[in-house]
Amino acid sequence: MATKSLHANDLDPESELTGPVIINQPTKGLPHLRLGELWEYRYLMIYVIKRDVVVRYKQTVFGLSWAAINPLITMVVFSFVFGSLLRVDTQGVPYPLFSLTALVPWTMFAKGLTNSATSIHSNSNIITKIYFPRIIAPVSAFANSFIDFVVSLIVLLLMIVGYLVLAPGLIGMVPDGASAEMVEAASHVRVFGPGPIVLVMIPLFSMIVILSGLGLGFWFSALQVRMRDINYIIPFVLQIGQYLTPIAYSSSIIARFSQHDGNLWQFLYGLNPLVTAIGGFRWAFYNLPFPDTPSVIASVLSCLVIFVTGIYFFRYSEAKFVDYL
Repeated sequence: MATKSLHANDLDPESELTGPVIINQPTKGLPHLRLGELWEYRYLMIYVIKRDVVVRYKQTVFGLSWAAINPLITMVVFSFVFGSLLRVDTQGVPYPLFSLTALVPWTMFAKGLTNSATSIHSNSNIITKIYFPRIIAPVSAFANSFIDFVVSLIVLLLMIVGYLVLAPGLIGMVPDGASAEMVEAASHVRVFGPGPIVLVMIPLFSMIVILSGLGLGFWFSALQVRMRDINYIIPFVLQIGQYLTPIAYSSSIIARFSQHDGNLWQFLYGLNPLVTAIGGFRWAFYNLPFPDTPSVIASVLSCLVIFVTGIYFFRYSEAKFVDYL
């Protein structure tokens, strides 16, 4: 969408309007990203983020604590089903920590995608009346999930400290009858084992989640304006994605395919950007094996493609939003 600023008198000398007029015109060819608008309208974006947080937790007993309650409840269910009943291999990490470490970034992705996908329609009463950069809507919607992510991450860190203080022997423990491979993997488990580099890597892995979720949010928010079916498609996509992402299990399961075209399987699996992000979180927190190189390459490429194409598609579509709202 191209914006053109004129004075009201330039349009109609007899008009009673005064001041500048902004005209939105459909873009021909590749649209301009104009990311500088996010900085120019930063105060508006901050206001929208604060408003959404206040409205979401207004008149609730636990307030912002609900940000962590959701992944914690899921962790309890996963721990019973996959940890106690199915005895999934966690490479020596207690299953509650193993699953919560994956649920924290996954919840940010799922909430952020859901919020940003409906952000244009949710703000239709404002969008149809006044001009502001439309990109603020999905970005501010995803920013709310990032706030929840920070709260959940603090809870995860407190839980790790609790294990270190109250039950340090459970970290690195393997069940009776474990294979030599499982014992070997568990022997390397160390909380924050990689060292200070985790302070750099965790934000990078978080950025993969943010860019992937925001990129899909751009796609779905632009499509949802015309196709309300998106409201039904997103839960379906997230439900499938939860099982295709190593949340309840370890991504090392792909090693089973390593005998034949192992690198190919790892690359294909890594096309899900959260595979590398979650594997990276577990590496940073517990010194589990770093994600395989084919998976990392695939995840980074996939993340960038999703984000860049998403923002271009959003910019290309935004000029016609008002026509469908």
